[in-house]
Amino acid sequence: MKIQEISLSNFRQFRGSHKLELDTSNKKPFNIILGNNGFGKTSTYRALNWCLFSDEPRLKSSQKNFSSHRLNFKTSIDMKVGETESVSVKLKLIDSKNEIINIERTEYYKKVAEKTSSSPVELKKLISDEELTISYYDSNGLKELEDDQAEQFLESRIINKSIKDFFFFDGQDIQESVTRNNSSTISNHLDILTSITDMQGVLRNLNSLRKDLLKKVPKSSSGDLEGIIADKILKRNILHKKTQVKTDSLERLEKSIDDLNSEIKDYEKIISKNQATKELLIMRDNLDTKIQVLRIEYEKIDESNKSDIIGSFASIALRSEIDMFDTLIQKKLDAEELPPPTLEDSNDILNFIINDNKITLHDNAYADIKWKRGFSKEKFIEEIANYNEETITKRKSQLAKIAVNTQKYSSALLQTEPQDIFVGAQDSHKRLKEIDKIIKKLESERVSLVNQIGEFDNKKFKETKNLLVNAERQLKQKTWELADANGEISSNIDHIKRENEEIKKLEKQSGKSSAVLTQIRFIDECINLLTPAIEETRAEVLSI
Repeated sequence: MKIQEISLSNFRQFRGSHKLELDTSNKKPFNIILGNNGFGKTSTYRALNWCLFSDEPRLKSSQKNFSSHRLNFKTSIDMKVGETESVSVKLKLIDSKNEIINIERTEYYKKVAEKTSSSPVELKKLISDEELTISYYDSNGLKELEDDQAEQFLESRIINKSIKDFFFFDGQDIQESVTRNNSSTISNHLDILTSITDMQGVLRNLNSLRKDLLKKVPKSSSGDLEGIIADKILKRNILHKKTQVKTDSLERLEKSIDDLNSEIKDYEKIISKNQATKELLIMRDNLDTKIQVLRIEYEKIDESNKSDIIGSFASIALRSEIDMFDTLIQKKLDAEELPPPTLEDSNDILNFIINDNKITLHDNAYADIKWKRGFSKEKFIEEIANYNEETITKRKSQLAKIAVNTQKYSSALLQTEPQDIFVGAQDSHKRLKEIDKIIKKLESERVSLVNQIGEFDNKKFKETKNLLVNAERQLKQKTWELADANGEISSNIDHIKRENEEIKKLEKQSGKSSAVLTQIRFIDECINLLTPAIEETRAEVLSI
């Protein structure tokens, strides 16, 4: 019988309706209720007891009023004088046949007086209106029981009130339960209930009778055939008991091996899970490194792009003014208000390309030179020299210096075209978008990894590895002991078989078995049947 659901209505601090589901399965065989003090753990325990036994545990005499007034305090405050409210607890049970049984206990309270500064709310419990209902299905359909019939059903079919302390107690009740019932008392009660006590009495009587009968058997030293047979029977029985003891130890060894195998599997799961977590952590750290490198690159490109735009802003903004200034300077040059540029290295150039009054280049003659009268190459070079000398003189003026310097400045300033800056900004923006896309993808992968990562405790990981090694060592030892025990049992069985064959031969030689030996054999058979029956019964009781 399992409790599947508890429903509370206005019970103690549970105002209104509340439901607690307690479903279990093979993998989750029990429920644990946790909570801070005052959050309703004990009240839930009391509600369960009250529903089944019409009683709440651990209520002192000083809590008499508390015991009689189960109705929620705030509910009683909100009631009007003369109004009636109920408090109820309903249990949904499921038995071994998966049949559902519903049990509900209800009380009714009538408000007599309001709360005052000197006295609490006064309630009257309507005892005549108390209800206990039980509903369930059987082969005949739905069954509904009330009051006395329901109480009898609880006692006979659900649980007897006299043994409830063995099934319903909370942490604070354990000490009282131990004080009331020591282990020997509980063991004696169980032995009586299961007839183990009677069987143990019979076993003691059989052993006593066997001991008395053995005194009547002749000694083997006398050479009497009956004595030899009795001696062999005694040795065989001793060997049989040793084999039985070994067989019992065999069962314990097998259980121990099963437990160790289960333990090893649990350790291996923990280690495997932690190893996987460790690898996921490494993957996460690698992703973090990649993301950090990309963010640094992103910041560098972004800063560089901003610097290029800001650094070129002045030249872009002043380009039209500079163009106008250059136009003004060019006009002055055209008006000969400013000196023209000098003809640098003119002598070398003329000597290189003018040869024998011909313009030549790479030994190819391109034109004949017809000089004006009284003019020649030398005179032309002289005129150029004079022109350069005059130009240099003019450049010494402040206005000429400004014009020349301005030309140099504007030429350098205007080397950067606006289109170049915009193209560079577009390329940077495109790269920044690519980096941002990669970062988002990596961050998505990181979130997925983090969701897979469990708790990783390196210290616990190492401890579990040590526990695994120790469990494997124990398993190896237990397996060796099991093989040794199996070998010894097999050897003993062969020995017992040989002893039985020799006993039969000796009995055949004697012609008949004595009455004493017959009685002893019968008693031995009874003892061999009764001893394991007692142990099996006790094991069954313990399992229940």
